Amino acid sequence: MNIRSTSIALLAGLFLLAGCATPKFANKADNVHKSVETLPKDIRRVAVLPLAVEPGKAEFADACEALSQVVYEEFAKTKKFEAVQISTESLKNLTGEASWTGNEKLPANLLGSLRDNQGCDAVLFSELTVFRPYAPIAIGWRFKLVSTKTRQILWAADEIFDAAQLSTTTEARHWVHDAIAGFYQSPKDDWTNLHSPALVGRDSVALVLATLPTRQ
Repeated sequence: MNIRSTSIALLAGLFLLAGCATPKFANKADNVHKSVETLPKDIRRVAVLPLAVEPGKAEFADACEALSQVVYEEFAKTKKFEAVQISTESLKNLTGEASWTGNEKLPANLLGSLRDNQGCDAVLFSELTVFRPYAPIAIGWRFKLVSTKTRQILWAADEIFDAAQLSTTTEARHWVHDAIAGFYQSPKDDWTNLHSPALVGRDSVALVLATLPTRQ
């Protein structure tokens, strides 16, 4: 069956991030675009698609599978939306693909189906752009929150967190205490925090999602 396609780039209009992610390891995310500062009242239920990777990054497959659940859990923790987790099986049945980055041409029925059949007002596209699980750890995220009705990108972020950017032990400790400890009761062992892909993955997602538009 032929599936009509549309490009998320066309849906974005002027709502594109300027520039690319810059490697860093800080206590905030700043390569973020918001087309709205406050979430529209009709954006309540959000479909969280499986974490995706670009073709050619097969080595990220295992990390992608594990971190997909982390993205869903952290998005739900923001308590700004009713998060609906879309499984890879469901997405494949709907579109023929198990994941979408949001940068490629999308099946024309994707957003409409999630709106009509799942009652979702928006879709969260998430992509793992960088993953280095050995020291110094690096992880990159790209997100888009897209309205299923208007197809407008309400929020987008493109961040890379790279422990190699920490030039001193003091900087490492600042990141651990300001970024990680600020969100969770993480272990007090700074070395463990900075060398744990699971912890860095979860905490870096939380940092990026903290930049979502506010809710009235």
